[in-house]
Parts: sequence; structure tokens; C-alpha cells
Amino acid sequence: MKHANVEDLYRLSPIQEGMLFHALHDGESAPYFEQFVVPYSRDLDLDRLERAWREVVERHPILRTSFFWEEVENPVQLVHRRVTLPFERLDWSGLSPDEREQRLRAFLEEDRRRGFALDRAPLLRLTAIQWDGASYRIVWSYHHLLLDGWSSNLLLREVAAAYEAAARGVRWEAELRRPFRDYIAWLRQQDLSAAEAYWRRVLDGFTEPTA
Repeated sequence: MKHANVEDLYRLSPIQEGMLFHALHDGESAPYFEQFVVPYSRDLDLDRLERAWREVVERHPILRTSFFWEEVENPVQLVHRRVTLPFERLDWSGLSPDEREQRLRAFLEEDRRRGFALDRAPLLRLTAIQWDGASYRIVWSYHHLLLDGWSSNLLLREVAAAYEAAARGVRWEAELRRPFRDYIAWLRQQDLSAAEAYWRRVLDGFTEPTA
């Protein structure tokens, strides 16, 4: 396994292992494909927004992570030193309101069908759509293997803070956060036998999946 652009690798959390298993077993990542449409009704500097996103991606290893599961006993996640963040720009301002809504629905469906190749980083992408005049729709898609709901909210706050700092011409003083690998290391030190015994008791007698 040769990855010149990899700066770190480590095991997955149990939840990540479960999501990876189902994504590979089902042949698609749809259940774990996250997609947000963020409306902006004020002037927006797209160059500044893209730089803010790139700064946040560079700051967080998990956003530069892909997954490797072939020829290894246990799957691992690979943190890449450098990734190219997909940031597409579209202009639909010349369309009618109905046409924009129809095109957005079609775009979101196609974006979801594309999914992500889990062995290629980054597992997120953005599209900035000029809606009408100074109004925009920002489509943010990512795989749930990277972020949960709580983390995604924190991430959006960081992007907003980086954007506002650049707008004021000041340095963004980001709060220090521990990397995800520290959580993985902590998990590996825990005795999970009690949790396993509990769930074996709860699930005793079940022989097939339930609703």
C-alpha cells in the first residue's frame, strides 16, 4: 500500500466501520450521503468563501480523509496532506423562478446519484449557484463517514468565522481542536466487553433484522 500523499493513517471508529460495511455491501453510499442547501440573500464574495472553505479543510485532517479496506485485516482511514476541494460555480440568474426550482431539484438528485468514491479524498464538495441578483444557493454535500450533525454545525461556524475575518482584513484566530485520531486512540484503550455483553443480552433471541 503506497500513498505518497498520506500524512497519517489509523483505524476507524466502530460507527465508521458499520457505515463503511453497509456502504460497500449495498454498493452505494446513499444512506450516508449528506446534502445541505444554504440560501444567501446578501452579497457574497465567492472567492472569499472558497478560500474560507479551503482553510477549514486544511485545518481538519478528517476533511482530508479517505478510506482503505483492501488487503488489510481491518479498514483504515488515510489522512492526505493535500486535497483539491471541489467548488463549482453556476449561474442560474437568467432563468425564471420555476426553472430555477426545477433545475435545483434535478441537480440535487444527480448530486446524490454521484455519491462519493470512499477511497478518494475529499469526501465533500460544494456548488455555489447564483440565484437571482445577489442571491445564492450553496449546495454542500459530504459523506457521513466524516461528520455527524453536531460536527457539521461546528464546521459551518468555522467557515463563517474564516469568511468574516477575511472580509474585515484580519487574521482568523481559530479555536484549537483535538484531531479525530485522538478520539480513535481513546476508543482503542476502552474495555468494550461490558457494552458487548449488554447488547448480546438485549438482542438475544433475534435472528433477523427488525424495523
